[in-house]
Amino acid sequence: MLRFEWNALRPGDHVVLHDPRTPEMTLTDGVVTGVETHKRVNGVGIRVAKARGDVEVLWPSPFVVHSDPRDLTEQCWRCDELEERPATPLREVPAAPAIEADEPPRAFGIVGRATRED
Repeated sequence: MLRFEWNALRPGDHVVLHDPRTPEMTLTDGVVTGVETHKRVNGVGIRVAKARGDVEVLWPSPFVVHSDPRDLTEQCWRCDELEERPATPLREVPAAPAIEADEPPRAFGIVGRATRED
């Protein structure tokens, strides 16, 4: 993002950013929550979703943030690298065994595997 665009961000603006919490730096949605004004480049707090529905505020560099919707004419080596990577294959999860109507309810263990008490 260019400096004048970065310094023009205000709370409530929607952006997409390369998530520093992931090794792939995948794009994630965010909303500007705060701006700290400085002489040259402002500090911008961006609220992003966290696991289990929580939120977290990140203070990223302007070099990892794009406007939303993203300007496709803007050059970004991180986006180019993400597009070149092959899609990661999804792991197939084995189907859960069917529960018959006359079977008692199952309790779940620590790892989420179904266990039966006889």
